Amino acid sequence: MTLFTDLTAETAAAKASELFDGGYSCAESTLRVLLELYGFEGERLGTAAAGFGGGVGRLQSVCGALAGGTIALGLLAGRAAEDPSKTADVVRPAVQRLVKGFEERFGHMTCGDLVAPFDFRTPGGYDAFKASNLKQERCHHYVQYVVEALAKEAETVALD
Repeated sequence: MTLFTDLTAETAAAKASELFDGGYSCAESTLRVLLELYGFEGERLGTAAAGFGGGVGRLQSVCGALAGGTIALGLLAGRAAEDPSKTADVVRPAVQRLVKGFEERFGHMTCGDLVAPFDFRTPGGYDAFKASNLKQERCHHYVQYVVEALAKEAETVALD
């Protein structure tokens, strides 16, 4: 499968960072750029990941960038699968590669571990995180990694 845009993996990652800086969640900025890369139309489709930011509703579960990437992979695999009921079988290996690579690079896949010592579930925890530079120091790397990895993964998912 070819990408449906002139964006390279690196420029797509930079664009995702810009969206992230502009107020979109980590999950939403990741998904929006991947939707553009994969040729999906529709502004509202990108909002599907809005609640995944901060590790699913700021509960610091799975990293929002991974969640947004997983949604994008599901959409891509659904497009590529001859039998839509087999989409999970097509997407599962790609998600496993993504998570494995992410964990190898960053050590964890949960938001809570990735942004420690901040706990979004405590009063003032998210505000303290926002006031720190951790979003720039860490979270941008997570968003960029997922976008770059999945820009390169598009052909593999289409061929699996």
